[in-house]
Parts: sequence; structure tokens; C-alpha cells
Amino acid sequence: MPRHTRERGVRVFVGTRATVEKRLPSETHVMNELSQAGEAGAALLPRAQVLAEKSRELRARDDKANQRAAVALGDADVDESRAATAELRAVGAESEVVRAELLTLEKELEAAVTVPDVTTLTEVATTDGAHLARVFAKAGWRRPPGAAHGVMKANGYTYENFELAKARSVMTVFIVRPCADCAGTTGTSPAQTAAAAKMQNKVFLFDEKANVYVELMPKIDASQADARALLDAIVKPQ
Repeated sequence: MPRHTRERGVRVFVGTRATVEKRLPSETHVMNELSQAGEAGAALLPRAQVLAEKSRELRARDDKANQRAAVALGDADVDESRAATAELRAVGAESEVVRAELLTLEKELEAAVTVPDVTTLTEVATTDGAHLARVFAKAGWRRPPGAAHGVMKANGYTYENFELAKARSVMTVFIVRPCADCAGTTGTSPAQTAAAAKMQNKVFLFDEKANVYVELMPKIDASQADARALLDAIVKPQ
């Protein structure tokens, strides 16, 4: 296979995978948000289920086409490489359509759900991160499209993190709270997390009674003072 053909195939291979894996919003996250939104979420659920299935199909096609492209490149099979590249481009184009539909669905959900201007540590302790994210969004700090929303449950506690962005500024929210559906008690507790954060001069709120820890980490074009002002404006004591 000519060198320029191989290089072109590699670029398409990498670029398409980035589209599917990084730019397609998490359908699991969207479904979780709907489940927390009551009647407003139930009305949008049928559309969300269709989009979730499309997302899973696109990821499966992406994996298969990437494997096909890798074999073709290794074997210097020009025809197979072109066919795999065409499939990757098709998957990328379809991913953009599904991405737009998922983002539209998220906006409709946001508009349908009554979101308060502020929340409390008790509410953060008894809901999921989607609730807090919606309150931040009302203040203009939104999760970037396709950004990860990490949730880990282990040894009695839930650890959750997600990014917020406004203009060029980016911050990360980190939440620690008890987990009702995971076994064990040996995980790092909100109190232990708060003690360590205090030593490191981090921006956080902790409530012993609610047993919840919320941290706001400035990442890009944001200072500790910005994070403190935003956190105090959005999350209130009991």
C-alpha cells in the first residue's frame, strides 16, 4: 500500500473514533437524568430509549469498523481499507446526528424541569449529581457536550465528578456521600475527604449531619476565589 494512502487511512481511523467516543453524549447519563425528573422525564423517555439504542449500535459499528480498518492497514489491503474508511465516515456522520438529538433532548428536559436557584447540602446528599448540575446550569455553568460524568460506588460511599464550563472557564465538581445500594463501610468518608481537603486548602463544603462533601475545583481560566464564590452562591447550609 502506498505510504500516503496508509497515512490518510490512519487519520480517518483516529478522527472517527474520537467523534464516537468523545463527542457522543453518554446515553446512560441522559437516562439517569430522566429517571430523576419525575413526570417531565417520563414524557421524554420513549425518545431517550430510541436514542440510547442508536448510540449503542453506533458504538458497536465503530468498534467493528475500527478493527476492520486496522486489519486492512496491516495487510496493505487498499480495497478493504477504503471500505472500512467509508463505514467509519458513515458512523461519524450518524453519530453527529444522534449527538444533536441527545443534546436537544437534554435541553428540553432542562426546560421542563423546575430548577431552583440554589440547593442545600441535604438535597445534594439525597439526590444524584444531575440535580446539582441543573442548579449550576441555571447559573450559567453547564456541563460541556459529551463530557464524562463519573460515578463510582464502593465500600459504602458514592464518589461522583463532572465538569462545568462557562465561556472559557472550566471547573470540576466532586461529590462524596453515603451509598445506599453498595456494601461495605471502609471507603473514604465525606468527613475524611473534608479533613484532607482542609489540609490542602481546597474549595469545599461539608456537613456532618447530612454526611456529604462537595468540592469545586478550578481547572481553566478560574481561580480559587471564583470557585468559592460560585459554590457558596449555589449550595447553601441546611
